[in-house]
Amino acid sequence: MQIQPPKWADRFLEWYCDPDLLEEIQGDSQELFYRRVDEEGLNAAKRKYVWDIIRFLRLSNLRSNKLKIDSLIMFNSYLKIGFRNLSKNWGISTINIFGLALAIGCAITIFIFVDMMLHMDQFHSKKDRIYNLINHVQHDSGTELWGANPMLLAEELKDNSAAVHNTLRIEYASGNVRYGDKVFAERLSYTDLSFLQMFDFKLKRGSRNVLDNKQSILISQEYAIKYFGDEDPIGKTLTVKLPGDQIQSFLVEGVLEKYPSNSSLKFNLIIPMSNWFEIKGNEKPKWDYLTNATFIELAPGHHPSELYESLNEYVERHNKVASNWTIQKFELLPLDQLSLRDFEIRSSVSQGGHPAGRIALSVIAAMLLILACFNYMNIAVASAAKRLKEIALRKVMGGNRSNIIYQFLTENFILSGIALSVGVLLSYFFFLPGLNSLFPVSIPFSFSSFQVAIIFFGSLMLIIGFASGSYPAFYISKFQPVSILKGNQKLGGKNWFSKILLTLQLVLAFMMVVGCFVFTDNAMYVNEKDWGYKANGVFSIMVNDQSHLQYLRQAAETNPDIESYAEAKGHLGRTNWLTHVDVLDVQLKTLHYEATPNYMQTMNLRLVEGKLFDEEATYPSKFAVINQKFAEKLGWEQPLDKKFTHDSTDYYVIGVVENFYTNNFHDEVSPAFFNIGTNEEFKFFVIKTSEDKLFDVDDQIHASWFEFAPNDPYNREFQRFTFDDFYRENRGNVTLIGTISVFAMVLACLGLFGLLSFNLQRRMKEFGVRKVLGASRLSILNQANKEYMWIMLVAFVIGAPLGTALISQLLKIIYPDSNSFSAAPIVLSVVIIMTTVAGTIIGQLLHASKVNPTEVLRSE
Repeated sequence: MQIQPPKWADRFLEWYCDPDLLEEIQGDSQELFYRRVDEEGLNAAKRKYVWDIIRFLRLSNLRSNKLKIDSLIMFNSYLKIGFRNLSKNWGISTINIFGLALAIGCAITIFIFVDMMLHMDQFHSKKDRIYNLINHVQHDSGTELWGANPMLLAEELKDNSAAVHNTLRIEYASGNVRYGDKVFAERLSYTDLSFLQMFDFKLKRGSRNVLDNKQSILISQEYAIKYFGDEDPIGKTLTVKLPGDQIQSFLVEGVLEKYPSNSSLKFNLIIPMSNWFEIKGNEKPKWDYLTNATFIELAPGHHPSELYESLNEYVERHNKVASNWTIQKFELLPLDQLSLRDFEIRSSVSQGGHPAGRIALSVIAAMLLILACFNYMNIAVASAAKRLKEIALRKVMGGNRSNIIYQFLTENFILSGIALSVGVLLSYFFFLPGLNSLFPVSIPFSFSSFQVAIIFFGSLMLIIGFASGSYPAFYISKFQPVSILKGNQKLGGKNWFSKILLTLQLVLAFMMVVGCFVFTDNAMYVNEKDWGYKANGVFSIMVNDQSHLQYLRQAAETNPDIESYAEAKGHLGRTNWLTHVDVLDVQLKTLHYEATPNYMQTMNLRLVEGKLFDEEATYPSKFAVINQKFAEKLGWEQPLDKKFTHDSTDYYVIGVVENFYTNNFHDEVSPAFFNIGTNEEFKFFVIKTSEDKLFDVDDQIHASWFEFAPNDPYNREFQRFTFDDFYRENRGNVTLIGTISVFAMVLACLGLFGLLSFNLQRRMKEFGVRKVLGASRLSILNQANKEYMWIMLVAFVIGAPLGTALISQLLKIIYPDSNSFSAAPIVLSVVIIMTTVAGTIIGQLLHASKVNPTEVLRSE
């Protein structure tokens, strides 16, 4: 295939460009195009070529014959007539502008959000050379993508591969961070020195060599305010207490600027990796130790395919010593694609989102724009009935069809321009702030690039200004003046096109509103969904020092309001350890909880069969309690006394508890097993009390905590708040979809109102005659209403099932266990739609039925 610039761009250049300048401009542009093809690829070269052609559209480059005075005068005439008609028909113009502005405002808001999500991490200058190392881990019968990688792999690649310019490891750890009397439990990020060399995060204070000093710490702007307020943080000391009473002091020598909104990577407390090795006693980790993330920066001119052969060798080295974490292959994921695939990567350091949300919002924006365009087309065709004589006279006086088309398109572009301006204001002041308030995001009113903004707004104007106005312009302009002046040319009547448009509008409205109610019904179901245990009255305290557990036990034993307490290594909703077990030749990924014998009773887990651990009993061999999902995955119909192996130890199942969720309902229930652990590994102290005494007991334990651990944060979480983030997001989704559905109804009713106004105006004489002949108001209402009721019925039959089917598919993607189909939300949504639309119709018809026959028949 021959590589060449877009032909339409060349033709556009030839159309507007001065012939004396054309050869030079076109030659330079094409030369630059072919150079970009080699350096940046064909698609990027085409985009930039189009942008170059647009940039050259300047007054000095235009053909002189394109700027004739008579053309300017004609265009000025179009503008004057256009503004005059808009002001003359201000009511209909307002309906059109408001409807279009509403849809445009939503489209701009959604586009900004989607544009940001699709261009995450683009600000890094080396983004085309930076890759996140992802590994495919064997999971049951398939594979899972994980962000964690062997700690040793980065150094091996850097030392042994010419294609690798630099590497970066990120290792998370927890610790208590203190400054003065402020102490918080924080997540620390140990990184290699290449952190600020590889990424282009801006520094507010300090040098980019800040991490070269082992005793330095780099903090985010948010955390600088959190710890130091208005003080200058540079030179201040933060004390970090790690598990095992290891204490380190770090000097703040760098503060990052606020992270860009399009950054999917965010770190708050960044410490040189050498400190992590020092904590581990400078013992070199083995191949089975996994660090949280590994980034690879390729040397200029090298391709990731050069690494895959050597990466396969490291797969073998890892799997020899880590049989419980079998890697099938490594994958090099480009930095600018990391957030787009974050939803399918477990333990990812990126913050992305599921593409279903972006796709759904994009479809909704398109549907709203279609609704608004249908509004305009319907009203424009109907309103043209008042302008037939104007069109006929213009043709009689020498105007041709193209003049009429230009006139109508000019008026439409004026209206679209006003609507676009209002839509921008709605998005900036209302819609975007509203979206930011619904979700924990901060989306600025900006685009990924100036070119994207130009293309978006240009496309929006073309779609709205030309596509929605082309049919009225081309349809009306073909009428013959003789036919119009004789009264033979009519608009309205059995105008099937207008009725089809109105039907499509109502179909879209039914789809959105029905979908909203089905989504809301599922949201209510999820809000009431059982977690698999009772969380009220339970709270947990995370400890970094084993000695704290002893004091907590003493405080709990002397408190009569505490019903029970337990200790655990991992805790439901806070730390969910994922491991694997073996049963014959089957390997199962499962959650693993090690705790004291009464942990499950304290957490109110419900026993299905068998028994739970007993504090008074002794267990000569390893026993485990599993959940139902664990047994289901292994196909155990009678799980009691079944055996599985974990970490070279055999466990026998003595009990089965109900399935339970950990943090949200987006993920399926995971297999899980519990066994009795050792005190040396416990990190959580869990307390159960009655719901009405929860806060009193918490205050009492809190007071005791500061008696024996005044220098450590009281890191407590109430169990009933575990799902709060999920519920907040769920409420935000319902509010967002509900608001969009209201907009859809408003647009549909605006179009119906405008069309009804014109059609009823056209039939006023008919209504007058019917009244003179003795027709009652009810019969007139029935006659006028009949055709619209049929339109509503057809729209419902098409729109309701489509809306239900589409939203059901979306729910299956978002929630593995979504609510079963119910007729209630559909019935409720239909009643609301029918009532709203019927109110619009009946209001107009009542106005028409009150007409005085003498006023409309006087001229007859």
